[in-house]
Amino acid sequence: MDARALTLEGRRPLPPSFFFKGASITALLGAGVSIALVISHVRLFTDPAYESFCAISQSLNCETVSQSPWALLVGVPVAAWAALGYLAFLALVSIRCDRPAAQQGLPGLALAVAIGFVAYSLFLAGISSLVIGSYCLLCMALYAVNFALLGWSWALLRRSKSPAFFEALALDLQNLFRTRPGRGFLAATLAAAVALKLFYPAYWEIRPAGMARDLANGLTAEGRPWIGASEPVLEIVEFADYLCFQCRKMHVHLRRLVERYPQKIRLVHVHYPMDHEVNPAVTAPFHLGSGKLAMLAIHAAGQGKFWEVNDLLFVMAESRGEIDLREIASRTGLSVEGLAGSLADAAVREKLAADLSYAVSAGVEATPTFLVRGKTYLGTIPEEAFRDVLK
Repeated sequence: MDARALTLEGRRPLPPSFFFKGASITALLGAGVSIALVISHVRLFTDPAYESFCAISQSLNCETVSQSPWALLVGVPVAAWAALGYLAFLALVSIRCDRPAAQQGLPGLALAVAIGFVAYSLFLAGISSLVIGSYCLLCMALYAVNFALLGWSWALLRRSKSPAFFEALALDLQNLFRTRPGRGFLAATLAAAVALKLFYPAYWEIRPAGMARDLANGLTAEGRPWIGASEPVLEIVEFADYLCFQCRKMHVHLRRLVERYPQKIRLVHVHYPMDHEVNPAVTAPFHLGSGKLAMLAIHAAGQGKFWEVNDLLFVMAESRGEIDLREIASRTGLSVEGLAGSLADAAVREKLAADLSYAVSAGVEATPTFLVRGKTYLGTIPEEAFRDVLK
């Protein structure tokens, strides 16, 4: 027996097949977690009642991470790219390119991909910590998967009798382009990537703009804007903040219900910005600027333009950037001077204070909150509240 085939403990080293199986199972696990993240991302933006299992706190919240622009990469969820990446990695460790060594997989290329996975994981972890301020449990599981793939692929390279990393990488790249299996892998991966980019639906664009054209609307006796039925069977009062993601999602959902039942449902809007600069109930900085957005909408209501501006503010606030008064003016017919002046208008501030006072009397503590038939609901409205209307 060749002594070099034994370890210090007198045992034979593990065969390459062991590391191949470990890498394959880990890549499949990564693909599974990525698909779960994709499903969660879809439901977060399309299901009004959805709550992620890891929406645990402000700092540990998958929903906060999914809502951020960093959850997308060139217009496709990062999780979808990750699922494709793990399947591609699985192919890299499985492919046979009929090279002289006749070994399974492309270990040099697999290791390079794993290094890329880990580097991107570290980048996203930094974004979560420094920019988003929240972490996703499933994302952290993928970080662990990526480090495991790095270990498996390094071991595969060591056990497959391949040359040093850069030499193995160069050889793998040659086989990738010169062999039929390699070219087939490239073509399939490229086709899948192009299909993702071209055909993945942009369901995260929750945009109510343009939904109010043919619906009756006006102001209540208290001066609050309403839309829908003049004599409603069901009236829904929404207490909302323009920088609140769930507010935007539920508002679009309710507006669609009003469109379907314009003679039965009325939606009344009440401003409750969670901005400590205007809301006495909020003691720490949160949703900064939402108070100013509410004042712009109150000014628009006085000009008969509330729903146009309301829809536009929900869309513009999605980017969390500066609100362009000129764009609002050009798209709604309001004047820039009037919009700018509303931010210092005592009458506008008085109306906002009245909305906040009404919200407190209704028991509102967070957004979105809904008042339906004397009952308040936080976050969403149960289906039974609509049963006699949606028959």
